[in-house]
Amino acid sequence: MSKKVNVSERAIIARIKRAIAKDDLLLCVCRENSNSFAELGRYYLVDGRSSVLITKHISLAGYAKEVGVLKPYEKIQKADD
Repeated sequence: MSKKVNVSERAIIARIKRAIAKDDLLLCVCRENSNSFAELGRYYLVDGRSSVLITKHISLAGYAKEVGVLKPYEKIQKADD
């Protein structure tokens, strides 16, 4: 069984931002103490041109796999790990 390589949360966020920039999308991170955290979730997508909210409550790992920036042999290491 092969061991998965840890990739920092920060590195995955940077990879996602680079991958979706060509589609004028922005991945935003909401602070846990924000008034909007319950509504938006930790991660959400915004249209870069119109500043319209596209998607709320994004799973970082799921979205990273969807856009192709998290390889099968990688796993996200949380900042507090």
